[in-house]
Amino acid sequence: MKKFFILLTLALGAMLSTGCGCMVRTSYVPQYCQDDVYYHNSNYTFNGTYIAGDHGCPTGLYWANASLTRWGMIVKVKNKDGAIIKQYDLRIPRQRVEDTFYVTGLTGKPLEVHVYIRGGYGSVNYVTVNGGDSKETYNLRRN
Repeated sequence: MKKFFILLTLALGAMLSTGCGCMVRTSYVPQYCQDDVYYHNSNYTFNGTYIAGDHGCPTGLYWANASLTRWGMIVKVKNKDGAIIKQYDLRIPRQRVEDTFYVTGLTGKPLEVHVYIRGGYGSVNYVTVNGGDSKETYNLRRN
């Protein structure tokens, strides 16, 4: 009988710790619905951007009708068919690039995507996604 109570206590403790951990873990995860498809993943932002890889320096940003992918020092912006709209080489020194793309987020929200590239010493390379009420910034390269 003593063993039964010990096992019961351990089982209840394990169930409670798992349940609490699950509640904490899923409380911040956003949900999205597009065409009756629900997205439930921490890689989706509230603007409707899907982040591939590291959240601060991603290898890809995906929207409903466009994408931005980074393979090493090459960054490509593609349309919904996968055709390259624009391509950047971050190895080129002293380049000054500011481009704006208008995309649709996975939630159906219209977004402005700004690509900023400043080559050379102290280079600055990043992307901002502006949804009107919120703005997200992603680095294209780590120094």
